[in-house]
Amino acid sequence: MLTPIQFQSPALQQIVAEPDVAFLLARMKRHAPHMYHHSLRVAGLFEMYWSGIELEDKARNAAMRSVLLHDIGCIHIPLEQLKEPHEQHTLIGIEILSNMIKEGRIDKDLVLYHHENMDGTGFPFGMTWRGLSPLVRSLRIVDDFDVWSGGVYTELSIAVAMDELYMWSDIQFDRDILERFHGLLLETVAKRPTQIEAIYKM
Repeated sequence: MLTPIQFQSPALQQIVAEPDVAFLLARMKRHAPHMYHHSLRVAGLFEMYWSGIELEDKARNAAMRSVLLHDIGCIHIPLEQLKEPHEQHTLIGIEILSNMIKEGRIDKDLVLYHHENMDGTGFPFGMTWRGLSPLVRSLRIVDDFDVWSGGVYTELSIAVAMDELYMWSDIQFDRDILERFHGLLLETVAKRPTQIEAIYKM
């Protein structure tokens, strides 16, 4: 039996309880547990970043749902091929989520473009910053931050991950968003440590 997901965020908790979202997350946990936990942590960080920014409720919920499921395409890729980002997983993901996209419950761009880079060197289409929304740009940063930090958000791991991300700022990552995310992380670690601990323990 799957352990119930417990987010501090009421909005995220409500989304993971939706039957189709819960089903897909359970599929991911069975196929690739590391990708499942990564997705939960990234959703928690993404929600933390956007919590203080004005965004219409429907768009915010669609974005959080999309981030939870941004790597869902991995369930159709052999586990041994998931040690590095697989270039097909974004395309597979929008196929899996096609009905939810039609219903307006998923932001297609977040699933499809979360490995695109500011300078056009990403995949699957080599898009540049002009075609990437602030939501996509922020997910690009949060997604890689979780990878580089090893999924543990201590002051040391944050510093190591941020050194790597800053090295690629304005090449892969939007520097303005990166700086805001970095500041928010440090503030949360200093003032609300239980919030950040709850995310990295997902």
